[in-house]
Amino acid sequence: MPGYNHYADCLCGWCVNYGRRRQAPRLNHDVAYARAALERYGVKTDNFASCFVRPNASCPVCGAKVFFYANERGSRVYFDHLGRPWPKHGCTDGRKGFGYWPPRGEHPPMSRRSKGEIDDIIDNLAKVGDEDVRSRTQARFNAAPQTVLVVEDSVRSGFQSWVIARELVGATGDRFGFGFDAAKFEPMAGDLFAYDGERISFFSDSGKPSKPYRASVQDASAIEAEIARRRREGGQRT
Repeated sequence: MPGYNHYADCLCGWCVNYGRRRQAPRLNHDVAYARAALERYGVKTDNFASCFVRPNASCPVCGAKVFFYANERGSRVYFDHLGRPWPKHGCTDGRKGFGYWPPRGEHPPMSRRSKGEIDDIIDNLAKVGDEDVRSRTQARFNAAPQTVLVVEDSVRSGFQSWVIARELVGATGDRFGFGFDAAKFEPMAGDLFAYDGERISFFSDSGKPSKPYRASVQDASAIEAEIARRRREGGQRT
């Protein structure tokens, strides 16, 4: 029953609760604890990579948790997410006018979360009703999440390259071997690349989209043997 001079659909405390003291809504502690845990982990419900890789830096402009990556080619980048289209964090994207580049070694290398951490993150996402991180990530970055790996070792002969890489973003965190052909590109230890099930795409800091290469996944031990054989035969540089 609405109060005097109140609209029939008034939602004030008097009209809704007939003049009695309005009770505070009951807090769902499981959901509250789950949200707090996800925030502590640095997990965002529209960022698939954050479920598997610890953000290793904070943006020097806005303070957001981000992924910092540096390699021997001179790249120093803050990423919002890992994998194609390799979205740089807007505050520090030189193409947008900021161009802040921190010194090399200012942040620790990116590292994959432990299995216990990943399991706990998945459990907490279910508690808050945000299990579909993959779809939210695709909507945000306009690209389906991919497996992301970091090169541990590689060798090149002619146009052929073989790499050993460890999974950063993906189900297992295992080591995999890949073989692919590229006329001009030579992989190096520390390079990041994404794999969509058929092609691999290395991060490129040139401002142009990275070129995908059709690749075959092979047993890591077989690729290690191939790398060792190629080095014995021709002294290929890594």
